Amino acid sequence: MVEEECPEPKDGEVRVRVLAAGVCLPDLMMREGVHPETPPLPFTPGWDLIGVVDRLGRGVFGIEPGQIVAALPITGAYAEFVCLPLHELVPVPSGLDPPRLSASY
Repeated sequence: MVEEECPEPKDGEVRVRVLAAGVCLPDLMMREGVHPETPPLPFTPGWDLIGVVDRLGRGVFGIEPGQIVAALPITGAYAEFVCLPLHELVPVPSGLDPPRLSASY
């Protein structure tokens, strides 16, 4: 495990606090180094996530802190916080359970 500083969103990015991340075959394949999209080591696995918007980078509009979102970052969803471009986030309707949604995402 690696402890890192909490990432800060760049211009056009949103910091998301991860509530739930799925575990899927591509994650396992990346951990084994056999998936074609495996990044160089070290990397944080995590193909998909459900999270809450924590902080907005400059120039981000149309989304609010506290909003629940889903994303497919391909890597990074196993972290506590991840910064993603706004266009990669999908709003999640209220009332849905993040762990159950992530498991079926």
